[in-house]
Amino acid sequence: MQENLSPQKIEEGLRHFHGTTEWYRTHPNVLLTEGVKYLAESCEAYWFIDCIASYQTIDKVAREEFQTIDLRRCDGRHHRRRWQ
Repeated sequence: MQENLSPQKIEEGLRHFHGTTEWYRTHPNVLLTEGVKYLAESCEAYWFIDCIASYQTIDKVAREEFQTIDLRRCDGRHHRRRWQ
C-alpha cells in the first residue's frame, strides 16, 4: 500500500494503465486489471471491490462479461452506484 498519496498523484499514477497484462482475482467471479488493483491499493478502496463483488450474485449483473461502474458522491454521507 502506498501511503499519503494526494489525489493528483493517484490520478497521475492511473494514467500509466492502458489495458492489462495481468489479472488479479479477489473473489470467485471478480478479476481486477492492474489499474483497478493500483486504485484499490493506493486509495485503500478494497471496500469498493467488495461492493462490486456483492452484486455478482445478481444473475443479470453476473452475466455481463465486462462491467463498468460509476461511483459518485451525492452528499457527505451517501454514495450512488450506477451499473453500465
